[in-house]
Amino acid sequence: MNLLDNVTSPLNLLAQLDALLKPGGLLVVASPFNWNDAITPANEQLAGSLDPAFEGLDSAQALKTVMSGQSPYHTHLSYTVVDERNVSWSIREHARCSVLYQVFMCALRKND
Repeated sequence: MNLLDNVTSPLNLLAQLDALLKPGGLLVVASPFNWNDAITPANEQLAGSLDPAFEGLDSAQALKTVMSGQSPYHTHLSYTVVDERNVSWSIREHARCSVLYQVFMCALRKND
């Protein structure tokens, strides 16, 4: 949860998660897609025009494209979207300050 936009290579993270999940298993990915170039280089971020594979897609669309095996990355992946929605997620910084994010949550079933 909320790791995808906090690693150097989100595509590598997705591949590692896939390696841990058995066929028929459920993977829940949630992210505000609050990309930070200091953590995730712009060319590694899901979406945007720096990678032609994701041109015209937002991060949620790019995630679903990768997980369905329809991108040039990890073409072996085969997941079906079970549920997707935006959910509120609040981080309390201190007693007088909280940050509210709208997080994209996607439940994916690994196909056999």
